[in-house]
Amino acid sequence: MFDHPTVASVAQYIAAEVSGGAREELSPIVKLNDRGGVPLVLVPGALQSAEAFAGLAKIVPFPLWVIDWPLTSDGHDGLRSVARWAVDVLRKEQPEGPYFVGGHSIGGVLALEMAAQL
Repeated sequence: MFDHPTVASVAQYIAAEVSGGAREELSPIVKLNDRGGVPLVLVPGALQSAEAFAGLAKIVPFPLWVIDWPLTSDGHDGLRSVARWAVDVLRKEQPEGPYFVGGHSIGGVLALEMAAQL
């Protein structure tokens, strides 16, 4: 549990074990619905996951994506570096904007830093 504190981390660990060590990176972006348009990209708050926004995804008329927090603190020395990582993840999924970002609690703070970097 301490080595793999999130469901995504456990899934990556199990996938690596089953595949004989070949490690496939899972995207930290969770697409909660399949609607067209510019997605709203949300960041969950502390101790939350993409599921925190599942109810919202059912009622909004646009795509709703969630960026889960990094699985480890490796390479991150603060909020700015985590925001850089999140912006890179977002740009891999959607290379050009517009970008709509938001979040809950500390996720909102990260979303503001992401917006500043975008």
